[in-house]
Amino acid sequence: MFLFPVLVSISSQATCWIETYSTSYFSICLEIGSVTGYVVLQKRKKAKYMYQQIECNENHLNVTLSGKLYSQDTTELREEILKYIDNGVKWIHLNLAELTYMDSSGLSLLVLLHKSLQNVHGSLAIDCTKGLVQEILYRTRLNKWLTISLM
Repeated sequence: MFLFPVLVSISSQATCWIETYSTSYFSICLEIGSVTGYVVLQKRKKAKYMYQQIECNENHLNVTLSGKLYSQDTTELREEILKYIDNGVKWIHLNLAELTYMDSSGLSLLVLLHKSLQNVHGSLAIDCTKGLVQEILYRTRLNKWLTISLM
């Protein structure tokens, strides 16, 4: 079954089109005169830069992040952690010791978690090592608002 075929005329003798088979595969077809060639390709998946480990014990949540935290990872992580807060978690320990990079969406996540936990009379504790993440937290002066421990 072909979904969304795209037809492109290259010249009066050649035609190229793209056929999508599924969300994972598509083909590029080239027809020159009576000869037709097909190439089936697999779509590239979004690269995952950040890895997470989440452990929940009653109303305590331990989150360990490693790698690089970009906006595409932040959205998923925010939704997952907010579900825990909605289900009664009041204390979150966030271990950033293995995190090597964080963009502005990561900083926004920290502020959101801090405010969400304050609303339920909880708290956020952050561990990080010296490096880029610590420098970002200190340059933005989030260390004045958040509990940050150096490892």
